[in-house]
Amino acid sequence: MLSNAEARQRGHQILSRLSSLSGAEMIQVLNTAMTEVIAGMEGRRGDPPLISPSLPESAAVLAERRPGRASTIRTNPEIRAFIHSLRGYRTYDEITAACRKRFGSRSPSRSAIHRYIMQLKYPNRRNQAHE
Repeated sequence: MLSNAEARQRGHQILSRLSSLSGAEMIQVLNTAMTEVIAGMEGRRGDPPLISPSLPESAAVLAERRPGRASTIRTNPEIRAFIHSLRGYRTYDEITAACRKRFGSRSPSRSAIHRYIMQLKYPNRRNQAHE
């Protein structure tokens, strides 16, 4: 296993190679790479489990499962990265229009965008849609 300093150094090397890409493209490349790494680890001997029981609860990888369908924004890193890449102050309608232009029928609804942004602004609240 790498030391924290070594892992940080190698992470910086990877990021320097990705520096010519946009933020959304970086996330897409890293997401694809992580998916391939995880798929390649299945069945290999000697690798630690992906979720270690010795990790503190604050470092848990899995989010608490809440009832209902998972958000399109949370489950699609490309859409999430695009929303985060929008610069400046925008209205929900402007964000929705930009998503529709970029993603067409895959675009999240205005209310989904509102819920997602409220979750970012107020992460400890349970029901942000009614705030």
